[in-house]
Amino acid sequence: MNHWIAYNADRYWLSEGGPLAPGGADVVVIDDPQMPGLIPLIKQNRPGVPIIYRSHIEIRSDLVERPGSPQEEVWQYLWERIKLADVFISHPVSKFVPKDVPLDIVGLLPATSDWSLSSSYTRLIIGLTVLTNP
Repeated sequence: MNHWIAYNADRYWLSEGGPLAPGGADVVVIDDPQMPGLIPLIKQNRPGVPIIYRSHIEIRSDLVERPGSPQEEVWQYLWERIKLADVFISHPVSKFVPKDVPLDIVGLLPATSDWSLSSSYTRLIIGLTVLTNP
């Protein structure tokens, strides 16, 4: 899988004019559990670009913390990549944030299909800082 991710990243995203190439995106949001393999590649090629990982699936911390469980194995694979992100956004449910994730990089955001900060309901909590859009 890592080979496929690297091959396609080089071909589509990191190549000249691609969104992850120099001069591309100023901030990268990885909003899918299938894509954290891009995070190490982004950090390697564009170390100054901030990366936000949005965990929009339910990660059951009680299951990922069971040694030897399939959930722990998958979580460890994902976490090895996700931990390089600058921010980890989760649903505002404490059990959805595994203990491996440092609380100072955790952001809480309810389920939404509108990332626009123009909504009067937008509220993002990162660490102890609350960002609220008036």
